[in-house]
Amino acid sequence: MGKVIRRILPWLSALALFGGLASWGAYALIGSYVDDQGLLHEPFFLIPTGWLFIFASLAVGGLYLVVRLMQALRKAKSQDNR
Repeated sequence: MGKVIRRILPWLSALALFGGLASWGAYALIGSYVDDQGLLHEPFFLIPTGWLFIFASLAVGGLYLVVRLMQALRKAKSQDNR
């Protein structure tokens, strides 16, 4: 992978992590309530959205680690051949 991809992946992972934490924070700030009719009102969509962002962050972070590991192995292999 190119240098640009290796530079973007950690930032993308951090951005997704921030998005997940922001979703959960927004859910906590907005809160939920029961109206006079007994109906629960809550921004439930923020919970799975937060999990989606967290899992995306883990996937991108894992991809970044695999790319860096492959790069290190390739570099060690080329030094052994000298």
